[in-house]
Amino acid sequence: MKESGKKRLRVGVIGTGYGAAVHIPGLKHLPEVEVAAVCASHKDHALRAAHQHGIADHFDDVREMLQRMELDAVTIAVPPANQHPISVACVEHGVHMLCEKPMASSAAEARDMHRLVEEANLYHSVNYQSRYLPAHLRFKQLIDQGFIGDLESVTVTGYRMPWETRRSLERDWVDDGERSSGLLNAVGSEYVDLLRWCFGDYDAVCGATTSPPAMRSESKSRESSFSILVRFASGASGTVHVVGTSTVTIGDEIVASGQDGLLVLQSDGQLFGTRRDQHRVEPIEVDHFSERELAAVQHPRMLPFIILANDWVRRILGADDSSRLPSFHDGMKVQEVLHGVQRSERLSRWIDLSDKKWPVHG
Repeated sequence: MKESGKKRLRVGVIGTGYGAAVHIPGLKHLPEVEVAAVCASHKDHALRAAHQHGIADHFDDVREMLQRMELDAVTIAVPPANQHPISVACVEHGVHMLCEKPMASSAAEARDMHRLVEEANLYHSVNYQSRYLPAHLRFKQLIDQGFIGDLESVTVTGYRMPWETRRSLERDWVDDGERSSGLLNAVGSEYVDLLRWCFGDYDAVCGATTSPPAMRSESKSRESSFSILVRFASGASGTVHVVGTSTVTIGDEIVASGQDGLLVLQSDGQLFGTRRDQHRVEPIEVDHFSERELAAVQHPRMLPFIILANDWVRRILGADDSSRLPSFHDGMKVQEVLHGVQRSERLSRWIDLSDKKWPVHG
């Protein structure tokens, strides 16, 4: 492992889609980071990103970059199928990693990535930046403080226009991951991580995806909608249902109901709640990002990445040990759920996630 006593980290960015749009400008906000190199599968893409962001070195081969640049860390923003082989190369060179979500294309790959970084004693993270949104942090804080008591059920619903429509209208912060890896991977993985972070491990999952014929010809997404049903280790239930072909985007909503209260979190950052003896839902104050913070970035959604990346960098430097930083272990647990949804749809049954190694019945 690279020594972490340095005052400034030399970081390489792999991927020039989301990597160039978010990772590079986000990392440049961190004084402890020098973005030393950028790598893409096409050299002209890497060259364009390097010129745009003032980066000295660019590559079209990950191993060449790792061999020549003496990097301390990399961020990886490539399709899930490419992240496992890149992470293997990074481990061989003792380089810390921050991967985009989801971290791999299968649960087996995710488990292998987690094992490798742990054995190499590397610092690792996955960009589940929903943990860093102010309203989500307040939601988590209230859960931990016992606002709703023991969870009984939590429901996530989302209705959004197709990726291409939102992109053309430029009304939304559109993640390229939705196009490249599908709605379940890009959106479902974020919610699976958020619910696990708030409410604990899953014991079982079942689910289904849909992809109408019209959608197959119009979109590169693997599915147009998905539904996930989970059973938490606590015994509570949860559902995540997202539609990606809505005629209008009406936003996502999380409703968590417990023995003592209820919380409602909306995608515009509004938070509402009630206790069992109140009988009415009231707004809850959230400390949103300040105008000064928002003015410093190209888009509000870049701020959570900057804060997450800062936690990762500070952990590498030995200056912080934030418990909210999502790790490869967290990414592995999410990947097991996504894999479980696919198996559930194929086998038409619940899939055990509790390490019991047999199907869940009843």
